[in-house]
Amino acid sequence: MKNSSRLRGLALAIALLVACEDEPVAQLSDGCETIAQCATGDRLACLNGICSRIACERTSTCPPDAACVDGFCDAPQCAQTSDCNTGICYEGECRLGLCEDVSQCETGQACRGEPPRCQEPPNRCLDDRDCTVGRGCVLALGLCELECRADDECGQGSYCDELCRPECDRDDQCLGSQICRDRRCQDTVECSPISCAIERPFQDPLTCECVGCVNDFDCLEEGFACSDARVCMWCPLRAESDAACAAQGLTLQNGCCVECINDQDCAFGSNLECTSGRCVLANPSECAADEDCADNEVCDNARCRRAGSLSACGSQSDCGETEACHADGLCRLEGDCECESPSKCVAEPGDVRGTCAGCTEACTQDGCGAGELCVIPPGESEGFCAVAEFSGCE
Repeated sequence: MKNSSRLRGLALAIALLVACEDEPVAQLSDGCETIAQCATGDRLACLNGICSRIACERTSTCPPDAACVDGFCDAPQCAQTSDCNTGICYEGECRLGLCEDVSQCETGQACRGEPPRCQEPPNRCLDDRDCTVGRGCVLALGLCELECRADDECGQGSYCDELCRPECDRDDQCLGSQICRDRRCQDTVECSPISCAIERPFQDPLTCECVGCVNDFDCLEEGFACSDARVCMWCPLRAESDAACAAQGLTLQNGCCVECINDQDCAFGSNLECTSGRCVLANPSECAADEDCADNEVCDNARCRRAGSLSACGSQSDCGETEACHADGLCRLEGDCECESPSKCVAEPGDVRGTCAGCTEACTQDGCGAGELCVIPPGESEGFCAVAEFSGCE
């Protein structure tokens, strides 16, 4: 730095000799509009329209267009490193012992600090300069991760998204508004509210398309989960390979191990059909409306079924042992699902399997109010009151 000061002093002396009478030397308190009008003086900068001598430690404390050079605000020595014979350009001054990029450091070092120098990387990073060669800073995590171009450059259980990221199983393992999809954390988009059809009531937060489900919680039927195709299907086991499903005697479909993909996968001649990934009894087409069925029968999913006593009810206890109190306030026959007492299987017309529900003292001391149904989740002994329009089978 001493040599730099001598050179600068010599340059200033020469400038003064050349200036002579044609270019007067700038003095303290001379008026100015730019630093160039003060640069002919001794370490002067233009501050508030006056040539001033300003001591400094950082360029950020100097007036605009000035740099902190040798402890005073002055005209910058450089605008970029290529302007320097040696060192790098840092805050308008050519300086030795600094770095601009980790590639200028030894193996295992990071280019970090203010001013940036090659040194040991910290435990947590604030930017890429805190990371060693081949790694970048994931700001939200404060961790240096491997840089990559393809998944095979990352270790097992990781994927490439410019940096190697750990695979996810749940949304809460992702950052901010990201969600876990296909074992990767992905950015969501802001969707405009639209009216989706009842069979696809949700908007996919990644594409805004109407889908049958976004996560497993959207699938109310026990044993069902949201498949990779964004539809609820029977999913006793999730898997990523055919071999994992085959070991259980099942078939891989949309990330789930299922019994069947089409009717041909079900036992031949057994009157079974493939519905949502499992083989169930096929319903013969017996009716199109209640009028097509006998007395005390209703047309349920193209099949005539006994309706039950159809007596008025306000809770499950008002109905017989084989009946359940439905949302329409009538005792109908229970559905086919297995429920833990005190809930019963409520299967509204058109619902093949039904949902466990029941009005008991567990909802409120007085049961549910008028126009409400007490819904008890499968395996639970307590329920919650919901408006009658919610049948418990959606």
